[in-house]
Amino acid sequence: MCGVIWVVQLVHYPLFKFVRINDFPEFERSHCNRITLIVLPTMGVELLSAILLVYISKENLIYQVNLFLLILIWISTFLVQTRQHQKLSSGFDENIHKNLVNFNWIRTILWSIRILLLFYIVAYGS
Repeated sequence: MCGVIWVVQLVHYPLFKFVRINDFPEFERSHCNRITLIVLPTMGVELLSAILLVYISKENLIYQVNLFLLILIWISTFLVQTRQHQKLSSGFDENIHKNLVNFNWIRTILWSIRILLLFYIVAYGS
């Protein structure tokens, strides 16, 4: 997901402003439907595996931090990003788009921290 979020943040979301105004609602709906097919199952697997790691490892702080980061990502996704996309579904709005891009940095940073944490786990064990 770290790679996906960086592509969305640096490539995909900035391109929203170049979609013709009349085409934007259809574009936004299509974007949401298509990205959900990739993101939701992957985020689900991430969350389930993080919960399992915490359960198996009992009190290992590194796995707890991993799960905490994912919970923050889920909160940001469903309380911030999803709402911004719902607002954009009726048409492009520059302020909403700006909020979408700016608040998405939260998820981008959290997923980046998480990938570094996972690299650490792989390299040095838990």
